[in-house]
Amino acid sequence: NQRRVHGVTLKKRQSSLFPSCFASSSSSSLLLSMDPCTFVVIGKRRYRKAPITSNNAATATRTVMLGDLMKEQSCAVTLDIRETETESAYTHNEDELAVADMTYDEAKGLYSIQLRIDSDFYGAIIGKRGEKKEKIQTATDTVIIVPKPNSKEQAVVVTGKTPSSLRMAKDKIMQTVKEAEKRQSYTHFLSLPLTSSNLQSKVEALKGDIISQPSGNQGLHESMFVPASQFHLTLLMLRLDSEESISKAGQLLTEVSSMLYDILGTRTALIRLKGVKCFGPAQRADVLYVNVENDEVKEKLERISVELTKRFIESGLLSNAELQRQRLLGSDGAIQPVQLHATVVNTRYSKQPQSQSLDASQIIKQFKSFDLGSERIPALHLSERFRFDSNGYYHCVKAVPFP
Repeated sequence: NQRRVHGVTLKKRQSSLFPSCFASSSSSSLLLSMDPCTFVVIGKRRYRKAPITSNNAATATRTVMLGDLMKEQSCAVTLDIRETETESAYTHNEDELAVADMTYDEAKGLYSIQLRIDSDFYGAIIGKRGEKKEKIQTATDTVIIVPKPNSKEQAVVVTGKTPSSLRMAKDKIMQTVKEAEKRQSYTHFLSLPLTSSNLQSKVEALKGDIISQPSGNQGLHESMFVPASQFHLTLLMLRLDSEESISKAGQLLTEVSSMLYDILGTRTALIRLKGVKCFGPAQRADVLYVNVENDEVKEKLERISVELTKRFIESGLLSNAELQRQRLLGSDGAIQPVQLHATVVNTRYSKQPQSQSLDASQIIKQFKSFDLGSERIPALHLSERFRFDSNGYYHCVKAVPFP
């Protein structure tokens, strides 16, 4: 006993009474005006509205084409007008949806918010021929202004009539950015090779000991282990998608070589590798690594990682979005040192179908004190991913020797 016409719910109840204004052909249209109280005016007659159950009030005036509905049997009509837009998912108290830096223009009756988003993702927000931006604007009833190339503006501005519409637009924009980030793949990285023959033997022994455990290696597969010839520490991940950017990165390393020596001094860079650990809960581990013991050399390497990150940002080869992705940007905006670690197992390398996180609780307990000893770091490399030299290590684009 109800029909919906253009977002309006019309509930019918049987009656011998039928307003004369409804005696109309299929092409007829009626203007339904919302009375500020509890009535709907149809033509010259008023009818009491059914209770409104939605938190979103209906619009003040709507024109509804009733058409064939008027051919149906005589009826008295009550209307229950509900908001049917996508905003219905955000019907909470709008004060709770407000974003910290949201502003309100009383003269225009509009809210606005500035979203600090790296310019690398402006194209993803706009989309092909502006279709992505237009889709978000239409779905959220907002206006989105994306800075033009080389513009002094550094924020995406979203304007709308309600805090909830801005929140919806913000969520959609940030989801678009996240999807764009996933599509970006790093091509190169700054690495510290750990590939002496002595250490490679120890890494192979560690691998054998872990695999041979009678229990406690649930979900572990041999293909998850990093080859001993590729053992390394990572200082920074890079996306160098042109010969020009690769050449620029190599030149930058040449320029900073004196800075590296100033930090390291004349002493050989020896690190101590001891203990198997993981990121996150051991019961759902994706990466197992050998820890770098805290000492003066580790502090110097962390300082080097910060200085290199600064240089790559200044050169335009690294964006703030990539810093955030690598968790190298603190809440205060300061660059953070990389967490030095030598990966032993990574579940992403698995060749098993439907590979997932593994329970590494027993592995970490068993090998928390496993000692690989001290290892000299011979150089800093600009390494290319997915390409390897004859020694089995990642292809070296540029190397800066250490003392």
